[in-house]
Amino acid sequence: MEPASLLEEIRFGYGPRAGRPLAVGFDVDRVLAQLTADDPDGAAWDRPTLASRYDLIQQYNTEKDTVAGVKPATAQALKAMQVADIETFVARPAFAAAGFVERLVNLWANRITISNASGGVVRYMQNYRDEAIRPHIAGRYGDMLKATLWHP
Repeated sequence: MEPASLLEEIRFGYGPRAGRPLAVGFDVDRVLAQLTADDPDGAAWDRPTLASRYDLIQQYNTEKDTVAGVKPATAQALKAMQVADIETFVARPAFAAAGFVERLVNLWANRITISNASGGVVRYMQNYRDEAIRPHIAGRYGDMLKATLWHP
């Protein structure tokens, strides 16, 4: 194993991927090229948008305030959505071709964070990463800040 390229994969990504040979040496241009490279598998990780989640979340909130409570189908749909979000959060960085992009997405999602004081934020966290952070990783920092400010 080439130590410099192994360190590159670990420090600027999420480690080496099985089946992908390590490059020779460290190359800053190779790392930075990930910011603008196409992501052929990106669509495979797409999660429902915030707008498409809103009806389910609104239905859950309405049902929980009734005498009958939340319907099992609504609770199951919400739980399935949250489980898929968590699976995406864990698996996408591990399998991404551009580990550096994933490292930056999670860095900024953790730094420009949102409060979970109300407890419902978990339903929006994946959207926050995908809609407010990810599109701005290779762009202007100010655009990312604005997107995070206005994202629910």
